[in-house]
Amino acid sequence: MRGVEESMIDLIVDGLPDFVNTGDIVGAFTNEVKIDGSRIGKIRINRKRRRALVEIDEEVVQIVLQVMNEKQISGSDVKVSLRDYDEYLQMNLRNYSSKFKNLMYLERQEQLVRYRLEMRHLTGEEREKLGHALLKMRGRADSFPENDYYQVRFISQHGESALVKNKLSVGDLVIVSKDNPLAEGCPQGRVIQIEPTALTVEFKGEPAYYVYGRGLRIDLYGHDRIFQQTLKILKMLYLQDKSLSGRLKEILIGEEEPEWSGWNVEITDYGRLDEDQQLALYNSLKARDLLLIEGGAGTGKTALGAEIIRHHLERSSTVLAVGTSPKSRNLLAKQLKSQGLKVLVLGDVDLKTEPEYDEIYQDLLSVTELMKKRDELTHPGGQWMEGLTYKDILEKAGTTNRYAGIPGYRLKEMAEWIYLQREIDQLLNNVRYNQNKIWTRLLSEHDILCITCDEAAHLNQKFGLVVIDDAHMITEPEILPAYFRGKKVILLGDRSQIRPGVASVEAREGKLDKSLFERFMEELDEEWICRLETQHRFNFSIWNCLNTFCSVGEKIEHLSSGASVDLGKWRAGVSGNILEDNASMIFLDTSRIEVEEIRDGDEYKNELETDLIREFIQTGVDLEKMSGKIGILTFYSAQVEMIKEALTVNQLEMDDIYPIDEFAGCERDLVIISLVHSNYCNYLGKIVNLPHLITAITRAREKCVIIGNYKILIQHPIYKTLIERIHLKGKVYTL
Repeated sequence: MRGVEESMIDLIVDGLPDFVNTGDIVGAFTNEVKIDGSRIGKIRINRKRRRALVEIDEEVVQIVLQVMNEKQISGSDVKVSLRDYDEYLQMNLRNYSSKFKNLMYLERQEQLVRYRLEMRHLTGEEREKLGHALLKMRGRADSFPENDYYQVRFISQHGESALVKNKLSVGDLVIVSKDNPLAEGCPQGRVIQIEPTALTVEFKGEPAYYVYGRGLRIDLYGHDRIFQQTLKILKMLYLQDKSLSGRLKEILIGEEEPEWSGWNVEITDYGRLDEDQQLALYNSLKARDLLLIEGGAGTGKTALGAEIIRHHLERSSTVLAVGTSPKSRNLLAKQLKSQGLKVLVLGDVDLKTEPEYDEIYQDLLSVTELMKKRDELTHPGGQWMEGLTYKDILEKAGTTNRYAGIPGYRLKEMAEWIYLQREIDQLLNNVRYNQNKIWTRLLSEHDILCITCDEAAHLNQKFGLVVIDDAHMITEPEILPAYFRGKKVILLGDRSQIRPGVASVEAREGKLDKSLFERFMEELDEEWICRLETQHRFNFSIWNCLNTFCSVGEKIEHLSSGASVDLGKWRAGVSGNILEDNASMIFLDTSRIEVEEIRDGDEYKNELETDLIREFIQTGVDLEKMSGKIGILTFYSAQVEMIKEALTVNQLEMDDIYPIDEFAGCERDLVIISLVHSNYCNYLGKIVNLPHLITAITRAREKCVIIGNYKILIQHPIYKTLIERIHLKGKVYTL
């Protein structure tokens, strides 16, 4: 055994066959170079990359390079080179960072172009209906300018009424205009706070003075928060920030392979885990830095993730639980709570139960009252501030009738505005202090923090383990804020389900739509991948229909072949027949009734399918007993809104009506899927997206009903195969 590890040098051996093992490499080196095996150290093989990293005693490195280059190992010509580690790592990190920075800018630019086109072709009222604009707003300065950043608070000009329903979120880019957001010079800002009755926008540089007036329009221009967070982490990579784990950086760019720890792992309680899950749990504890776990829908990835977290916590490891979406995060939190853990989810924090709440509440009430007084005064900015400082205003207020062309009463109002703003800032500082106090206490009182990837960007602490569920759903750079929070990372995902959404063609060509999970699955050796093969969700019929399209497990936990649904008393017609049918997979063909889809911008909706779904809900099922057991899914937001409106008109209340990508990770006993498209040109739009279709069907535990036009669907091979499978394993109905 060698005692001086520093005397070993890394060599890269490229061109290896995928069946090579460490003995083949040692044998080739000792036979060809005639060196003793003790001069060969650790060997790390990646069969997918056909490459190995081999440690060689520095005394024999040169002779190994001379002799072994262009020689064969296991029948394949290989290239052996010295790894100039520092230079190679630096170059690869910069290339990696620059590549994804450029791709993110391409995607952002595409988003901005699309929103500008929407502004050009839709009225303000139409954008407001979509949730992309707020009309008839008025603005007031919200704080002192700081480092040339100006904050403006916007409320409805009708008073303190709630803002109309919208899709604005903190971090979004907005344009503020009098009526035309595309007019030259309209200021752009970023949303920094959203309240039920107001939102605050921050501008770089002083905005046009009209933003402090009435009759304003605020237009969503781009979702920018995740973009900015991603740029920050890419910049840290480019600069080789030491706060980012070195080994995880090296694995990220393919410079290093994952490794096993030297720990002795003993597990006495596997709970209800199946054999594949047990192996994955064992490997998760044994892994030093990275492990991938892949399983189709219903194979128990999230439940396994919760078990992995529990076992690491029992071993005194610090753990961060991450979902790639709020839904994914909440489902993971639910599983963790079922393990008896105290889980802190940011969205679940109720300040009203905390002892500091009364003080926070009173401070915020005082802030509101002070803001009302402040907003009635002249704001010290724009035309009234030219050439003056706050100090000038405070010194001259009340001492002169006019100064620098400004009337004395304006000086007095501006001075009062400054004094009020100072009181507001002091109260807000007190609020922040109490909020931080609550946050620190909550962290100490809970076993684990459960957050989303973009929430992870605001953390500073490092964790022994980061578990990221649904890692297949977001782009590679977007997952990095969570990835670099840990010393060890476990990614759980399914490549057959929804991929990251990328609008830019150029960004897709650059593989921005490929998740880090998918890339690692392709590049890392099988040693670091655990696969789950037992189906825990579906009954036999749904499993039988799906296994043609994707991996949903080779084994099935239960063999129930029928589907049970609580039926309504007044069930009749086709909906009653379908729900009474014992078949689990049903296709309802609408092609005999010639009702065409309706185009709504880039969206589509279908009145016939909407009416059929209303019938299913109104007369087919016992809605009271089935509450929380039904999911209605579609590819289009416009169809979601049409279905919701139809149910509301008929005084029916149901929450689980979603576009498919917003329902990933959830499951229901009965799932109804509306495919929407019905036309004479065989146009299928979004519904040919196989991962979305698979995700939709795999949300069903007992019964899945798909509604669509057979004549148009059969033109596409995906639906041709699917409907053939339903003919064999389920039931097809025709209106």
